[in-house]
Amino acid sequence: MPDQQLDALAQIIDAFCALAEGYAPLATETFFPDRSPEDGITVEEMPCWVIYAEAYDFDPAMEQGQTRHQALINFERIESSETVGVISRANRAGIAHLIAALHQDRTLGDRLEDTQELNVAPPMENGRSVGGASLQVAIAFYTPRGDHFTIVSS
Repeated sequence: MPDQQLDALAQIIDAFCALAEGYAPLATETFFPDRSPEDGITVEEMPCWVIYAEAYDFDPAMEQGQTRHQALINFERIESSETVGVISRANRAGIAHLIAALHQDRTLGDRLEDTQELNVAPPMENGRSVGGASLQVAIAFYTPRGDHFTIVSS
């Protein structure tokens, strides 16, 4: 397997980016998949979104010869340092648009069983001194047993 091959979860995060970027009300905002907290966000990049997996687990689906994955994905909308610790109107509106975008294709073209919004909170404390809000969603998807690179259509 080539080192550049993306695992299934990275493929899903990239697909979420593409879905959100293609939604007209979010077209002027940039989406970063798995951007490191050590990588600063410049004023010119704001507002922007950082999408990453917070946690995931998996269980065998032996009757299908597959593995069922469940993951928590965070969509952090980064705004400015003026709204640290609160969820501003602009961030609430951004999250409302993101939820509408996700609703257009909750299965990401049959890659997922479903996407469920869970909660909104200020972004995780990760060294960024910026304001924002984080939407957390739960997803579930399947891969073949022993192969976490190939997504099985739902």
